[in-house]
Formats: sequence, C-alpha cells, structure tokens
Amino acid sequence: MVPEFEHFILPVLKIVSDFGTITRADVRKLICDHFNFSEEEKKETTRSGKRTKYEDRCEWALTYLRQAKLISSPERAKYDITESGKQLLNSGIKLVTRDYLINNYPSFKEFALVRRRKKKGRNNLHQANKQFIILMKTKQNLIASKLQLMPSEMLAVSQRKNS
Repeated sequence: MVPEFEHFILPVLKIVSDFGTITRADVRKLICDHFNFSEEEKKETTRSGKRTKYEDRCEWALTYLRQAKLISSPERAKYDITESGKQLLNSGIKLVTRDYLINNYPSFKEFALVRRRKKKGRNNLHQANKQFIILMKTKQNLIASKLQLMPSEMLAVSQRKNS
C-alpha cells in the first residue's frame, strides 16, 4: 500500500540532498526504491484514475518542498536542496507534515493560503452555477405551468423562438 503523501516529503528531500541536481523522473524512481514498492503498488492510481499514487505523491512532495524553499528548481523538472533543506534534514525530524511547513516556513504558509482561497473560489463558482441552473429550471417550469406546457414542450417553444 502506498503511504499518504506526507510520508513522502522527508524521503524526497533526502533523495534530493543525496543526489545533488536531480530530475523529477529520477526522484520517482528512487522513491520507489526507498519504499520498496511492488509492481502492484506502482500501478495503484489516485481516485481520479489519471495518475499513479506514488507519482502524484512525489509531485506534491516536490511542490511542497519547493514552496517552503527547502529545495530549488534551477531548471524545469530538476531540483537541488537549499540551505534550509539541509538544516531541516540535520534537525532529526521524523515526519514533515503540511502543518509543520505552515508553522515554520512563511513562504509555504502563503502558498497554502493562496491555494485555499483559490479552492474556495472554485467551490463558490460551482455553487453559484448550480444555483443558476436550478433557478432557470424553476423559471422554465413556472412559465410552462402558466402556459400549461410540459417543460419539454417549453424547450421546443424557446428553440423555435430563437431560430
């Protein structure tokens, strides 16, 4: 079973530290070695089914580490450890969580707040769209009932009107 993504953060940081400038693909390969994933575990997918869990969790670990400025990205899909990253590794910490990053790295805290606002905005937009659709259906049903038409007949009337 592929561990939760927070269990990827420290091993990914250690891999970046041990190998100097390293590619995303090499991080993925080495994280599989670190966790000793079976072929079956390597094929486990996220709920959406679009990505494997270990790839997804590596990506999030790299993103979180980069946003906390524990690693840098000198080129696309290449990573180096920063002085802050070295200090964290030398601290002896056993697990790096999202809360730990928020509480200890201002750049990560800002990243987390922006992500939260964006997500909240998307949820608000989705909710507004749902409410608009319900309102329009209700309005169509009301008009149809006044004209004593079925909603499907109302749709046919409105389509003829628009053509």
